[in-house]
Amino acid sequence: MFKKLSFTVLILSMLIVMTSCGSKSNKKEVADESSNSTSKKFIKFSIKSKPKKIKEIKNHFALDGYNTQVTEFNDGYQVDITDTSVVAHFVSNLKTNDEDQYIRNTLQPVVTKISKQSESKIYMRSGGSNNNLLFIINKGSLKWSLFDKSIQIQNSLKNDGVSSSVKQSGNDTYKIKIKSSLKSINKSEQLKQAVKNAHSIDGQVRFNIYNGKNDLIDTNV
Repeated sequence: MFKKLSFTVLILSMLIVMTSCGSKSNKKEVADESSNSTSKKFIKFSIKSKPKKIKEIKNHFALDGYNTQVTEFNDGYQVDITDTSVVAHFVSNLKTNDEDQYIRNTLQPVVTKISKQSESKIYMRSGGSNNNLLFIINKGSLKWSLFDKSIQIQNSLKNDGVSSSVKQSGNDTYKIKIKSSLKSINKSEQLKQAVKNAHSIDGQVRFNIYNGKNDLIDTNV
């Protein structure tokens, strides 16, 4: 009798242990499923963040009086003005190299501000049949401009080993301040070649070249 009772207790103990293990296993599976569900929700949220950014950029432009179409483009967002009168102004300005400087002095500051506020990279287009790229601004910093070649000129000089700061001083005139410590810099063949290469970016521009002491050392037409 005692042996049978002991055997029964042993069987019951084994069943309890097995049930406990199964319960833990089930809990782990539930936790895993919960974890997977959480990650899926996170992925869905990240997908929705792009449309929110697009809406944010559109709203910023609307506050400044511009109706726009905003789409994802490369590593940022392309902005197209949808107002036909504004687009016509852009197209007209492209023919005169932005003679009234509306694009540079009115539109560019607006795009710079919005790019900084929205922490985004904006590719601004002119609209019209050619839909020219006017400028690229990343988080408030100008990276490229159709009219202002300062950055392109500076990068060209840098590629030729000449460190400089370049600023547009007129529609087609640029002030180049040389930072490199070149010997007899105004006679340096390296500088002359670098300037020649930079000038090939746009043959219509004129350079005023200064040394580190801000003395005019050369002009390039």
